[in-house]
Amino acid sequence: MNNNPGRPIPISKVKSFRNKALVDQWFLNNPMQCPGAIHFREKYDGVISYGIQTNSTSVQKRGKYEDSNFSFQLPLQLAAEREIARFLIGGIIKITLYIGKNDIADIVVVEI
Repeated sequence: MNNNPGRPIPISKVKSFRNKALVDQWFLNNPMQCPGAIHFREKYDGVISYGIQTNSTSVQKRGKYEDSNFSFQLPLQLAAEREIARFLIGGIIKITLYIGKNDIADIVVVEI
């Protein structure tokens, strides 16, 4: 929980479920409490897979609707990949990821 750079996650904020159906049930019984979950699975030595399960209820913030892809899913995916890498290399080095996002697709103008 201390690997979240600059913002340790308190253990009281972390929940554990046996399967995805129980997560769905918790999401339905606790609307607007959590944007999603991540499921890790160690397939075999050195290979860890994961899946992101989202609670994609639309939330309006400051007059705009929040894009859950950029505000939650992408950061969670990057955190999962960082922690898998840290686990596989034994946590002996500090991993720093630099990320950027652009809400508008890059446009290429071609003159003919």
